[in-house]
Amino acid sequence: MNRRITIHLLPNAHLDPVWLWDRREGLAAGVATCRSVLDLMDEHEELTFIRGESLVYEYIERHDPETFRRIERRVAEGRWDVVGGTLVQQDNNLTDTPTLCHLFDLGQSYFQERFGRRAEAAWSADCFGHAVGLPNVLAVAEIKSFAFTRPPAFACPTPAEVFTWRSGDDARSAEVLCFRPDVPWYGTERHDVATRLDQTLANAQREARPVTACFFGLGNHGGGPTRRQLRDMGAWRREHPEVDVTYSTLHRFFAALRRWRDEAGAEWPVVTKELNFCLRGVYANAGGLKRAFRAAEAAVIRTQALAALEPPASDTDNTNRRIIHHAVRDTAFNAFHDILPGTSTESALDQQTRALHAVLASTRAVRDGCLATLASRIDTTVRPPCGDDHPTGVPVLLFNPLPRPRSGLVEIEASLDARAILPYRGRPDELPIEVVDEDRNPLPFQVVDLPSRVEVQTPWRKRVAVPVSLPAWGWRVFEMAWRKPEAEPAQPSDPATLDRPNAETVVLRNSRWRVTFEVGHGLRVTRDGKSLGVDDRLSFEVIRDRWGTWGGMGEESESLHVAETLDTLRLVEVEAIESGPWRAAARARLRGKDSTCRVDLTARLSAGADQVDFDMRVLLPRSACRLKLTSRHGADAVWEGAVPGGTCTRSSVGEMPVLDWWTVKDSGRGFGFASDGVYNASLDDGVLGATLVRTAPYATFLPDNCEAEPGRPAMDTGPHRHRVTLTPPRPSAARAAADELLQPVEVFPVWPSQGEGARRGSFGGVQPETVRLLSVTQQGGRGVEVRLQNLGDAATVAAVTWSARVAKTKELVPGEITSVMFPQRSC
Repeated sequence: MNRRITIHLLPNAHLDPVWLWDRREGLAAGVATCRSVLDLMDEHEELTFIRGESLVYEYIERHDPETFRRIERRVAEGRWDVVGGTLVQQDNNLTDTPTLCHLFDLGQSYFQERFGRRAEAAWSADCFGHAVGLPNVLAVAEIKSFAFTRPPAFACPTPAEVFTWRSGDDARSAEVLCFRPDVPWYGTERHDVATRLDQTLANAQREARPVTACFFGLGNHGGGPTRRQLRDMGAWRREHPEVDVTYSTLHRFFAALRRWRDEAGAEWPVVTKELNFCLRGVYANAGGLKRAFRAAEAAVIRTQALAALEPPASDTDNTNRRIIHHAVRDTAFNAFHDILPGTSTESALDQQTRALHAVLASTRAVRDGCLATLASRIDTTVRPPCGDDHPTGVPVLLFNPLPRPRSGLVEIEASLDARAILPYRGRPDELPIEVVDEDRNPLPFQVVDLPSRVEVQTPWRKRVAVPVSLPAWGWRVFEMAWRKPEAEPAQPSDPATLDRPNAETVVLRNSRWRVTFEVGHGLRVTRDGKSLGVDDRLSFEVIRDRWGTWGGMGEESESLHVAETLDTLRLVEVEAIESGPWRAAARARLRGKDSTCRVDLTARLSAGADQVDFDMRVLLPRSACRLKLTSRHGADAVWEGAVPGGTCTRSSVGEMPVLDWWTVKDSGRGFGFASDGVYNASLDDGVLGATLVRTAPYATFLPDNCEAEPGRPAMDTGPHRHRVTLTPPRPSAARAAADELLQPVEVFPVWPSQGEGARRGSFGGVQPETVRLLSVTQQGGRGVEVRLQNLGDAATVAAVTWSARVAKTKELVPGEITSVMFPQRSC
């Protein structure tokens, strides 16, 4: 080589704030680590250090201000490198795009405020793979370089250690310069610095690249560089005078790479694939926490939007902003790569699940306050009672939290009098009910089961399913009353029906879908008379999973394709619960051979709907297993779905991470899938499986641990609930179903009030449907920031209408994330 090799030494200390310990211990280790590194810096004038995760800095600033001032001095000197740009080192496969953006917002804003700079180099030491859409998020966070160490090169080959990673094949797609050292892991043991330097030098020589880097230092529970490691570095440097070895920073290393490229006229290879997969067991662990996380992500965005669209009085508005800020932070924190993947201890995961439930409660309170404010400003009056001693109707406010119109059945429940209605005792079905819209026009509806079994034979509370159309970010006021309808309600042109050809079979159908439950067999689903795959069966299969919490630690082939079926559940009973015409529904129970594993499954099919909704209650009380919902397809089957930062397609890859929607297609067949809690699916030789539960042991590397220690607790052996929707095999249909599943219509009981506002209205919306709303953030005096992403395959013009008055447009290339600013809506 014509130029001497320079090795940039990058001392670091990987720190898990939660793992085999809880948050308190993790942050205490952060303080101790930073103090230790600062002391070493006082002793060694060359020593540098890289540190990300604004959470650690914030904790030190608050609880150890003297240490924080020492960090500030080292940052100013250029020896302490602020990297990463995020609150914590998050998981990059299971965290949805809005939360990824929040993680960078929180980290970068803190670094800018405290150190006068934003990180331009990201560092992901221990994350279990990276979605192909991540460059889109890095671009909007102003991250230009990205270093990572997982997955290892043998699990995810790339052309070289240094490459350009692009989020798609389109040359306009976001890209980032990457470095993945082809070495065993992100840190070093106390004794192996020389070996690591040998490996680093050999890799640079192999690639004829004179600029390289070596990460070193103890890590996991903090630690960082040690005195022995520094001595060993010095000894290796003296033994290799032909190599320039310099203590450096991540930013200086990437700058040196770019300078060499410009001087040498070199070009980095371009990688457009996802940087996956790694330790695949993590995609299915801790189902209860994962479902709470997905619910929290959805709650944050709809609360942000509603609080900005309908702000209450100023004092409450300030309180709401604080609550939303903490909800954003707490959700983002739980994206950490040992929390969301479920690789921490049982007590740590329990603690974080409770934190996510607190997010759901606090954001619910904010939305309720905003809806009450909206109700006080609009006309919610009801008609006069139909008799002297007769109750009035009950007004109900319906609000659509999505920025696009929606249609479908909405369930409304109300008490039709102050007490049980005694004249109709013993004949509750004869009680006359009327539902009218904002113009007092009668609406069709179907009475459905109440969730309670109080006063079953004496009517009082009633629940109805009403076909409703709602405008984007819009509302309507309905009235539900005990009174005889003035006219017969309309009937659907495409009714949902329920047939029972015999005592052991129930069939739900509308013009497009047919769902068949057959005792002794199982569940069959067709659309337009065609099977969804090579046959029409959807099966629930118990799969043996002998691997530890992370899956196969050596990426063993069996751990990548978990497919040994132990049992296929059989349908043992079925009952009809709704017979149409607006919705047909049936409830079934499936059991395994030993009767301990079961699924209680409710299927609902609505009139005119091109989808089927399932509610599943799952119990798998045996360890070292998975329960998968499976379907069979051709060998050419292709999966397409949401990933952090965008979408991607996959073929037969085995176990894989998934988000809230996806499709599978083969030979003109297939279906879309939306869920509120599935994070893992598999595709192997045409067999598609969605993992509903994985009962792995807590925090163990070892395979076969459950057999070796049968008394050791396993994750998720208790009951779990999943909501799943099947759609046509179009990404737009699956994505819309996921949106409606995670952002349900707000059905808000109100009081009669003569407000000035209209009984029907809209605050605005986002178009077209390929543009996704990511967040709505109140920026104080600067106004409201609406963040969007183009999920389409082509450039598009996003149109946003805010507060039904202000409209703005912006052109977006595929995958691009951008923001549009609007004035703050006043109360």
